[in-house]
Amino acid sequence: MRQLALILTLALLQGCAVNEQLKDLTGLSVSMSSKEEGKLESSIQDPLGTNQNINEFPVVSRLTVKKVGADSFTVNNQEHKLEIPINELSKSSATGAVTLLTFRDFAGDGYIKLYDLHTLHFKSDGQITRRSKWGTIERNASFYHFVGEDGQRIQGGTGIILGSKGVLFNNQDSVVTYIEQGRSNRFTLPEGARVIPRQNSDISASRHIGLLKPLRDNALLGLASKDSHKYALMLFSLDTGQVTTALEVSLEGKSYDRQLDKLSSMWQVHSVSSGPILVSLETSGTQVVARNLKTQKKRILEEKTFGISYFHSGVESGGQDVWVNIANGLSESKVNSVQDLL
Repeated sequence: MRQLALILTLALLQGCAVNEQLKDLTGLSVSMSSKEEGKLESSIQDPLGTNQNINEFPVVSRLTVKKVGADSFTVNNQEHKLEIPINELSKSSATGAVTLLTFRDFAGDGYIKLYDLHTLHFKSDGQITRRSKWGTIERNASFYHFVGEDGQRIQGGTGIILGSKGVLFNNQDSVVTYIEQGRSNRFTLPEGARVIPRQNSDISASRHIGLLKPLRDNALLGLASKDSHKYALMLFSLDTGQVTTALEVSLEGKSYDRQLDKLSSMWQVHSVSSGPILVSLETSGTQVVARNLKTQKKRILEEKTFGISYFHSGVESGGQDVWVNIANGLSESKVNSVQDLL
Protein backbone atom coordinates (compact mmCIF):
# COMPACT_ATOMS: atom_id res chain seq x y z
CA MET A 1 0.00 0.00 0.00
CA ARG A 2 2.82 2.41 0.80
CA GLN A 3 4.41 1.66 -2.57
CA LEU A 4 1.09 2.29 -4.39
CA ALA A 5 0.60 5.57 -2.53
CA LEU A 6 4.09 6.67 -3.52
CA ILE A 7 3.40 5.87 -7.20
CA LEU A 8 0.14 7.82 -7.14
CA THR A 9 1.80 10.79 -5.50
CA LEU A 10 4.58 10.89 -8.09
CA ALA A 11 2.04 10.67 -10.94
CA LEU A 12 0.04 13.60 -9.54
CA LEU A 13 3.17 15.67 -9.14
CA GLN A 14 3.99 15.06 -12.80
CA GLY A 15 0.49 16.15 -13.82
CA CYS A 16 -0.43 12.88 -15.52
CA ALA A 17 -2.99 10.16 -14.91
CA VAL A 18 -1.99 6.71 -13.74
CA ASN A 19 -2.86 4.14 -16.36
CA GLU A 20 -2.77 0.40 -16.42
CA GLN A 21 -2.58 -1.90 -19.43
CA LEU A 22 -5.74 -3.99 -19.86
CA LYS A 23 -7.11 -6.16 -22.61
CA ASP A 24 -10.10 -4.82 -24.50
CA LEU A 25 -12.75 -7.27 -25.77
CA THR A 26 -11.14 -6.93 -29.19
CA GLY A 27 -7.96 -8.57 -27.90
CA LEU A 28 -6.18 -5.25 -28.44
CA SER A 29 -3.95 -4.03 -25.64
CA VAL A 30 -5.23 -0.56 -24.84
CA SER A 31 -4.66 2.06 -22.19
CA MET A 32 -7.55 2.25 -19.73
CA SER A 33 -8.13 5.09 -17.30
CA SER A 34 -7.78 4.07 -13.67
CA LYS A 35 -10.57 6.51 -12.81
CA GLU A 36 -13.20 5.16 -15.20
CA GLU A 37 -13.30 1.49 -16.11
CA GLY A 38 -13.83 0.84 -19.79
CA LYS A 39 -12.81 4.31 -20.95
CA LEU A 40 -10.46 4.34 -23.94
CA GLU A 41 -8.07 7.24 -23.61
CA SER A 42 -7.53 9.54 -26.59
CA SER A 43 -3.79 9.05 -26.16
CA ILE A 44 -3.92 5.35 -27.00
CA GLN A 45 -1.04 4.11 -29.12
CA ASP A 46 -0.59 0.47 -29.94
CA PRO A 47 2.68 0.15 -31.91
CA LEU A 48 2.83 -2.61 -34.46
CA GLY A 49 5.85 -4.87 -34.66
CA THR A 50 8.45 -3.81 -37.21
CA ASN A 51 7.57 -6.81 -39.37
CA GLN A 52 3.98 -5.56 -39.59
CA ASN A 53 4.64 -1.98 -40.61
CA ILE A 54 3.68 -0.91 -44.09
CA ASN A 55 6.98 -0.14 -45.75
CA GLU A 56 5.97 2.03 -48.65
CA PHE A 57 3.55 4.91 -49.12
CA PRO A 58 4.30 6.37 -52.56
CA VAL A 59 3.23 9.92 -53.38
CA VAL A 60 0.66 9.62 -56.16
CA SER A 61 -1.83 11.72 -58.09
CA ARG A 62 -4.79 12.93 -56.04
CA LEU A 63 -8.12 13.05 -57.76
CA THR A 64 -11.32 14.84 -56.84
CA VAL A 65 -14.15 12.62 -58.06
CA LYS A 66 -17.80 13.59 -58.41
CA LYS A 67 -20.73 11.86 -60.05
CA VAL A 68 -22.65 14.43 -62.10
CA GLY A 69 -25.10 12.25 -64.04
CA ALA A 70 -26.42 8.71 -64.43
CA ASP A 71 -23.57 7.84 -66.80
CA SER A 72 -21.07 10.64 -66.20
CA PHE A 73 -18.62 11.88 -63.57
CA THR A 74 -15.84 14.43 -63.22
CA VAL A 75 -12.21 13.89 -62.24
CA ASN A 76 -10.40 17.11 -61.27
CA ASN A 77 -13.23 19.00 -63.05
CA GLN A 78 -12.69 17.02 -66.28
CA GLU A 79 -15.99 15.36 -67.26
CA HIS A 80 -16.16 11.76 -68.45
CA LYS A 81 -19.21 10.09 -69.94
CA LEU A 82 -19.65 6.32 -70.18
CA GLU A 83 -21.96 4.44 -72.49
CA ILE A 84 -23.74 2.72 -69.58
CA PRO A 85 -25.15 3.92 -66.22
CA ILE A 86 -22.78 4.11 -63.27
CA ASN A 87 -24.15 2.49 -60.14
CA GLU A 88 -21.34 3.44 -57.78
CA LEU A 89 -17.82 4.88 -57.88
CA SER A 90 -15.04 5.55 -55.40
CA LYS A 91 -15.58 9.02 -53.96
CA SER A 92 -11.93 10.03 -53.57
CA SER A 93 -8.56 8.88 -54.85
CA ALA A 94 -4.99 9.17 -53.64
CA THR A 95 -3.69 6.60 -56.14
CA GLY A 96 -4.44 8.23 -59.48
CA ALA A 97 -7.22 5.72 -60.16
CA VAL A 98 -11.00 5.44 -59.80
CA THR A 99 -12.98 2.21 -59.38
CA LEU A 100 -16.62 2.02 -60.42
CA LEU A 101 -19.52 -0.40 -60.81
CA THR A 102 -21.73 -0.55 -63.91
CA PHE A 103 -24.85 -2.66 -64.27
CA ARG A 104 -24.59 -5.41 -66.90
CA ASP A 105 -27.54 -7.78 -66.71
CA PHE A 106 -29.90 -9.95 -64.66
CA ALA A 107 -29.31 -13.65 -63.98
CA GLY A 108 -31.02 -16.47 -62.10
CA ASP A 109 -34.52 -15.70 -63.39
CA GLY A 110 -34.05 -12.07 -62.49
CA TYR A 111 -33.10 -12.62 -58.86
CA ILE A 112 -29.38 -11.86 -59.35
CA LYS A 113 -27.95 -8.57 -60.60
CA LEU A 114 -24.59 -8.57 -62.36
CA TYR A 115 -22.24 -5.57 -62.14
CA ASP A 116 -18.94 -5.06 -63.91
CA LEU A 117 -16.04 -3.78 -61.81
CA HIS A 118 -13.77 -1.31 -63.63
CA THR A 119 -10.68 0.65 -62.60
CA LEU A 120 -9.72 3.74 -64.59
CA HIS A 121 -6.28 5.33 -64.27
CA PHE A 122 -5.88 9.08 -64.75
CA LYS A 123 -3.30 11.78 -65.20
CA SER A 124 -3.44 14.72 -62.78
CA ASP A 125 -5.29 16.79 -65.41
CA GLY A 126 -8.15 14.29 -65.35
CA GLN A 127 -7.38 12.49 -68.63
CA ILE A 128 -7.74 8.69 -68.72
CA THR A 129 -4.53 6.75 -69.36
CA ARG A 130 -5.76 3.18 -68.86
CA ARG A 131 -9.02 1.32 -68.24
CA SER A 132 -9.41 -2.26 -67.07
CA LYS A 133 -12.37 -4.50 -66.22
CA TRP A 134 -11.18 -6.94 -63.60
CA GLY A 135 -14.22 -8.58 -62.08
CA THR A 136 -17.95 -9.09 -61.76
CA ILE A 137 -20.06 -8.52 -58.69
CA GLU A 138 -23.17 -10.65 -58.24
CA ARG A 139 -25.87 -9.26 -56.00
CA ASN A 140 -28.52 -11.64 -54.68
CA ALA A 141 -30.98 -9.72 -52.51
CA SER A 142 -28.64 -8.00 -50.04
CA PHE A 143 -25.59 -10.26 -50.44
CA TYR A 144 -22.65 -9.71 -52.78
CA HIS A 145 -20.19 -12.15 -54.39
CA PHE A 146 -17.06 -11.37 -56.40
CA VAL A 147 -16.12 -13.29 -59.56
CA GLY A 148 -12.69 -12.60 -61.09
CA GLU A 149 -11.96 -12.50 -64.80
CA ASP A 150 -10.36 -15.95 -64.37
CA GLY A 151 -13.65 -17.31 -63.03
CA GLN A 152 -12.50 -17.49 -59.41
CA ARG A 153 -15.43 -16.89 -57.08
CA ILE A 154 -14.90 -15.19 -53.71
CA GLN A 155 -17.57 -14.85 -51.05
CA GLY A 156 -18.33 -11.20 -50.46
CA GLY A 157 -20.71 -9.84 -47.86
CA THR A 158 -23.80 -7.78 -47.09
CA GLY A 159 -22.14 -4.40 -47.61
CA ILE A 160 -19.77 -2.96 -50.18
CA ILE A 161 -17.27 -0.05 -50.12
CA LEU A 162 -15.20 0.99 -53.12
CA GLY A 163 -11.59 2.12 -52.86
CA SER A 164 -9.81 3.78 -55.76
CA LYS A 165 -8.20 0.45 -56.74
CA GLY A 166 -10.25 -2.16 -54.94
CA VAL A 167 -13.48 -3.25 -53.31
CA LEU A 168 -14.25 -4.15 -49.70
CA PHE A 169 -17.07 -6.47 -48.63
CA ASN A 170 -18.45 -6.38 -45.09
CA ASN A 171 -19.91 -9.68 -43.92
CA GLN A 172 -22.26 -9.79 -40.91
CA ASP A 173 -20.32 -7.17 -38.92
CA SER A 174 -17.56 -9.72 -38.26
CA VAL A 175 -15.53 -10.33 -41.43
CA VAL A 176 -14.25 -8.12 -44.23
CA THR A 177 -12.80 -9.17 -47.58
CA TYR A 178 -10.69 -6.63 -49.47
CA ILE A 179 -9.99 -7.40 -53.13
CA GLU A 180 -7.63 -5.72 -55.59
CA GLN A 181 -6.50 -6.92 -58.98
CA GLY A 182 -4.42 -10.02 -58.34
CA ARG A 183 -4.88 -10.33 -54.60
CA SER A 184 -7.45 -10.56 -51.81
CA ASN A 185 -7.36 -10.51 -48.02
CA ARG A 186 -10.02 -11.78 -45.62
CA PHE A 187 -10.01 -10.62 -42.00
CA THR A 188 -12.02 -11.25 -38.85
CA LEU A 189 -12.93 -7.99 -37.11
CA PRO A 190 -12.60 -7.34 -33.38
CA GLU A 191 -15.57 -8.63 -31.41
CA GLY A 192 -18.46 -6.17 -31.38
CA ALA A 193 -16.94 -3.88 -34.03
CA ARG A 194 -18.63 -2.97 -37.30
CA VAL A 195 -17.43 -1.23 -40.44
CA ILE A 196 -18.36 2.45 -40.68
CA PRO A 197 -20.49 2.75 -43.86
CA ARG A 198 -19.07 6.16 -44.82
CA GLN A 199 -15.29 5.97 -44.81
CA ASN A 200 -13.34 9.26 -44.60
CA SER A 201 -10.41 8.18 -46.74
CA ASP A 202 -9.39 6.35 -49.89
CA ILE A 203 -9.03 2.89 -48.37
CA SER A 204 -6.83 1.72 -51.27
CA ALA A 205 -4.23 4.35 -50.36
CA SER A 206 -4.51 4.50 -46.56
CA ARG A 207 -4.81 0.70 -46.30
CA HIS A 208 -7.10 1.25 -43.31
CA ILE A 209 -10.82 1.16 -42.63
CA GLY A 210 -12.69 2.80 -39.77
CA LEU A 211 -14.60 0.60 -37.32
CA LEU A 212 -17.03 1.42 -34.50
CA LYS A 213 -17.48 -0.66 -31.37
CA PRO A 214 -20.11 0.27 -28.74
CA LEU A 215 -18.78 0.80 -25.23
CA ARG A 216 -20.73 0.51 -21.99
CA ASP A 217 -23.48 3.13 -22.08
CA ASN A 218 -23.13 5.43 -19.07
CA ALA A 219 -26.72 6.53 -19.59
CA LEU A 220 -27.75 3.24 -18.00
CA LEU A 221 -26.10 4.42 -14.80
CA GLY A 222 -27.70 7.84 -14.95
CA LEU A 223 -24.36 9.47 -15.71
CA ALA A 224 -25.08 10.73 -19.22
CA SER A 225 -27.87 11.67 -21.59
CA LYS A 226 -29.66 8.76 -23.24
CA ASP A 227 -29.00 10.54 -26.55
CA SER A 228 -25.23 10.30 -26.01
CA HIS A 229 -23.50 7.02 -26.82
CA LYS A 230 -19.88 6.01 -26.33
CA TYR A 231 -17.94 4.09 -28.98
CA ALA A 232 -14.41 2.99 -29.69
CA LEU A 233 -13.34 4.36 -33.07
CA MET A 234 -10.77 1.94 -34.46
CA LEU A 235 -8.47 2.16 -37.49
CA PHE A 236 -8.10 -1.36 -38.86
CA SER A 237 -5.22 -2.27 -41.19
CA LEU A 238 -6.04 -4.02 -44.47
CA ASP A 239 -2.46 -5.30 -44.61
CA THR A 240 -1.98 -6.75 -41.13
CA GLY A 241 -5.58 -7.47 -40.11
CA GLN A 242 -5.01 -5.68 -36.81
CA VAL A 243 -6.24 -2.52 -35.12
CA THR A 244 -3.55 0.13 -35.55
CA THR A 245 -5.03 2.64 -33.12
CA ALA A 246 -8.25 3.21 -31.18
CA LEU A 247 -9.87 6.11 -29.33
CA GLU A 248 -13.11 6.88 -27.57
CA VAL A 249 -15.80 9.03 -29.17
CA SER A 250 -19.16 10.17 -27.80
CA LEU A 251 -21.91 10.43 -30.41
CA GLU A 252 -25.26 12.14 -29.97
CA GLY A 253 -28.47 11.06 -31.65
CA LYS A 254 -31.23 8.55 -31.00
CA SER A 255 -30.66 6.69 -34.27
CA TYR A 256 -27.46 5.08 -35.55
CA ASP A 257 -27.67 7.15 -38.74
CA ARG A 258 -27.74 10.38 -36.72
CA GLN A 259 -24.73 9.19 -34.76
CA LEU A 260 -22.87 8.42 -38.00
CA ASP A 261 -23.61 11.95 -39.24
CA LYS A 262 -21.94 13.28 -36.11
CA LEU A 263 -19.00 10.90 -36.49
CA SER A 264 -18.23 11.92 -40.09
CA SER A 265 -16.95 15.33 -38.96
CA MET A 266 -14.75 13.90 -36.20
CA TRP A 267 -12.09 11.99 -38.16
CA GLN A 268 -10.26 12.16 -41.49
CA VAL A 269 -7.39 10.07 -42.90
CA HIS A 270 -4.94 11.37 -45.51
CA SER A 271 -2.28 9.32 -47.30
CA VAL A 272 1.10 11.00 -47.76
CA SER A 273 4.65 9.76 -48.31
CA SER A 274 5.35 9.23 -44.59
CA GLY A 275 2.20 7.13 -44.05
CA PRO A 276 -1.54 7.53 -43.41
CA ILE A 277 -2.25 10.56 -41.19
CA LEU A 278 -5.33 10.38 -38.94
CA VAL A 279 -6.72 13.76 -37.81
CA SER A 280 -9.43 13.49 -35.17
CA LEU A 281 -11.53 15.48 -32.70
CA GLU A 282 -11.10 13.87 -29.29
CA THR A 283 -11.53 14.15 -25.51
CA SER A 284 -15.16 15.31 -25.63
CA GLY A 285 -14.40 17.73 -28.45
CA THR A 286 -11.62 19.61 -26.66
CA GLN A 287 -8.61 18.35 -28.68
CA VAL A 288 -7.65 18.03 -32.33
CA VAL A 289 -5.05 15.27 -32.62
CA ALA A 290 -2.89 14.03 -35.50
CA ARG A 291 -1.42 10.51 -35.68
CA ASN A 292 0.78 8.79 -38.22
CA LEU A 293 -0.71 5.29 -38.47
CA LYS A 294 2.56 3.87 -39.77
CA THR A 295 4.97 5.26 -37.17
CA GLN A 296 2.37 5.61 -34.35
CA LYS A 297 3.67 9.12 -33.60
CA LYS A 298 1.04 11.51 -32.23
CA ARG A 299 0.68 15.24 -31.61
CA ILE A 300 -2.11 17.33 -30.08
CA LEU A 301 -2.57 20.16 -32.59
CA GLU A 302 -5.00 22.26 -30.55
CA GLU A 303 -6.64 22.01 -27.13
CA LYS A 304 -9.47 24.18 -25.79
CA THR A 305 -11.06 23.60 -22.40
CA PHE A 306 -14.53 24.65 -23.57
CA GLY A 307 -14.42 22.76 -26.81
CA ILE A 308 -13.48 23.14 -30.47
CA SER A 309 -16.21 24.01 -32.97
CA TYR A 310 -14.88 21.96 -35.87
CA PHE A 311 -11.81 21.18 -37.93
CA HIS A 312 -11.11 20.57 -41.60
CA SER A 313 -8.01 18.94 -43.04
CA GLY A 314 -6.49 18.21 -46.43
CA VAL A 315 -3.30 17.53 -48.37
CA GLU A 316 -1.18 20.33 -49.79
CA SER A 317 -0.80 20.52 -53.57
CA GLY A 318 2.52 18.65 -53.67
CA GLY A 319 1.02 15.65 -51.90
CA GLN A 320 3.78 15.59 -49.28
CA ASP A 321 2.05 17.03 -46.22
CA VAL A 322 -1.25 17.52 -44.39
CA TRP A 323 -2.76 20.84 -43.29
CA VAL A 324 -5.48 21.37 -40.68
CA ASN A 325 -7.84 24.32 -40.12
CA ILE A 326 -9.28 24.52 -36.59
CA ALA A 327 -12.22 26.75 -35.58
CA ASN A 328 -12.98 27.74 -32.02
CA GLY A 329 -15.88 30.17 -31.73
CA LEU A 330 -14.96 33.31 -33.64
CA SER A 331 -11.28 32.45 -33.92
CA GLU A 332 -9.58 30.12 -36.40
CA SER A 333 -6.07 28.71 -36.60
CA LYS A 334 -4.20 26.67 -39.20
CA VAL A 335 -1.49 24.05 -38.97
CA ASN A 336 0.33 24.17 -42.30
CA SER A 337 2.57 21.15 -41.85
CA VAL A 338 1.44 18.19 -39.72
CA GLN A 339 4.38 16.12 -40.92
CA ASP A 340 6.85 18.55 -39.32
CA LEU A 341 5.18 17.88 -35.96
CA LEU A 342 5.23 14.09 -36.28
